Amino acid sequence: MKLNKQNKNWWIDALMLVGYLFCFYLEFTGVIGHEWLGVGIGLLAVLHTWLHWDWVVAVTKRFFAGTGANCRLFYLVDILLVFGFIVILETGLVISTWLNLDIMTYMIWLDIHIYASYVTLALLVLKVGIHWRWVVNITSRIFASEKKPVPVRGLAPVPVPVNKELVDRRRFLGLMGVVGVGSLLAVINVVRENTSYSASADSSVSAM
Repeated sequence: MKLNKQNKNWWIDALMLVGYLFCFYLEFTGVIGHEWLGVGIGLLAVLHTWLHWDWVVAVTKRFFAGTGANCRLFYLVDILLVFGFIVILETGLVISTWLNLDIMTYMIWLDIHIYASYVTLALLVLKVGIHWRWVVNITSRIFASEKKPVPVRGLAPVPVPVNKELVDRRRFLGLMGVVGVGSLLAVINVVRENTSYSASADSSVSAM
């Protein structure tokens, strides 16, 4: 399969989203795997920004004049995502096993790391939602069957009316359903892990 620019962007974005969701399953990745996965996502985010740098520069220059409302929305969401990833990476580095810092405010840094992850995940879902047509179209292009229709003699093709609005609604709901359910399960897993950790910590303190 020949990858063009749009396909490459799709694969980079898909890897970022899937990898980010895996970060919410610490029991699966382990702490070390979680940390390296975070670094990998950060590198993909840098690559994504570099591939879209011309767009970033163009919109920045014309943000208040000559830029449509949609472009402004895309730009603001991207800025918030960059800020979210920065907070996640910085707080993750502070509490990482790499630095192994002995800090009294460890739980505060951990809470900021977790809540920043929640907010950034919500922004990612929003980004998928506002770009849903592009996501659906490129997905269809990548995974579409390349089989050619078999001609049937004596039969003329009969046009079938298609309700484009209904099709678009189904595609949107299907995409957001998959992304939304995946994100919700990831958040629930983190909440469950934190609840179990807090219960274990309380039991340890009570036993002392």
